[in-house]
Amino acid sequence: MKQQKRGFSYRAFSKMAGFLSPNFIKLVIESQRNLSEESARALAQALKLSKLASDFFVTLVHFNQAVNGLERQKYLSEMMRHRQFREIRQIEADQFEFYRAWYVSAIRELVQLKDFVEDPHWIAEKLSPKITPQEASASLELLIRLGFIKRNKSGRLVQANPKLSTGHEIRSLMVKNFHREMLRLATDSMEAFAPAWREIGSVTMGVSADRIQELKEKIFQFRQEILEIFAEESQESDQVMQFNIQLFPLTDISKSKERAPS
Repeated sequence: MKQQKRGFSYRAFSKMAGFLSPNFIKLVIESQRNLSEESARALAQALKLSKLASDFFVTLVHFNQAVNGLERQKYLSEMMRHRQFREIRQIEADQFEFYRAWYVSAIRELVQLKDFVEDPHWIAEKLSPKITPQEASASLELLIRLGFIKRNKSGRLVQANPKLSTGHEIRSLMVKNFHREMLRLATDSMEAFAPAWREIGSVTMGVSADRIQELKEKIFQFRQEILEIFAEESQESDQVMQFNIQLFPLTDISKSKERAPS
């Protein structure tokens, strides 16, 4: 607007939006101030955004300023409900759906079972905890659309690639939510299954900060080894198991003199 309108400034822009402080918008842009919902809507009005665009802008502001992962999850879900955003970011939207619910990845493994039946009711009853047939049907459609499962020559659903990992680090809100859900299921499993069907253990140990990355690499290598060994036997599967590994500090890292592991 400075290029289009002579004399346009942050002061003029703030006045257009009805802000008393002449440099408020400048401070927002420089990350020294946050927008409230009221000020976000005032800014949207000054920008002459449509009702739909204004609502999306306000949700985006909330998402950006969320104080924890659960809040960010809430506002990301709201953003995903905007049709134009879904159309533009369809791949990300589909990936969000894959990680949104624990049972989507479980169904991907379920298709490898010897007795698998491509029936939403059978799938819903097979999983623990139970899901609805509608959730099972939607998950199959999503997995096919993402290319994670496909039909073989005989028409049976199979995995397109037997090995799928979220990667070495948790890099996105979607994957954080996925891991959070799996940790909840791990907690529930202590009451839901007999010891013969689960392995819950822990090790508490002292580690120097400069060797934490080495420890993480060892865990990553172990995960990859498990995938390599058991992916080869996936055609003979009769159960779907979830394998979690947790590593986290039990000491106050905010007072640590060591820099963060890298």
